[in-house]
Amino acid sequence: MAEEHKLVEELIQSALPEAFAAKQVEKVEDAWKILIGDHLLTVEVEDRVQRICLSVQSMHDVGELTRDRLILLMQYSSLWRMTDGVYFALDENEQPIMMSYFNFVELNQPSVRSIIFNLLDKFSIWSDVINS
Repeated sequence: MAEEHKLVEELIQSALPEAFAAKQVEKVEDAWKILIGDHLLTVEVEDRVQRICLSVQSMHDVGELTRDRLILLMQYSSLWRMTDGVYFALDENEQPIMMSYFNFVELNQPSVRSIIFNLLDKFSIWSDVINS
């Protein structure tokens, strides 16, 4: 277990050296919380199935989501095969979180950086939809 955590931390650190240098990373139990601009990226380790979950959410409260917006988020989530496994969830404050899972064997420094920034780009686009 500790080996996977160390591997994930090394991957994140090599993929996002600027966040580590700026001390924008906090380790909380089996997760790393990383502030990137106005977004919070969370990287969680799931040892049992040897995968990580990447999630991104806004640092700003988007307010109450309308029924139409919730339906849109759920429809997007149902297309996870077409969206490379990306889907939405809601946090405890009913704020949207974009998520995706990856197996440890799929990960290396270039892929982690690419995955993170693709997820941030997708979330930025959806933030405009959610907030409009």
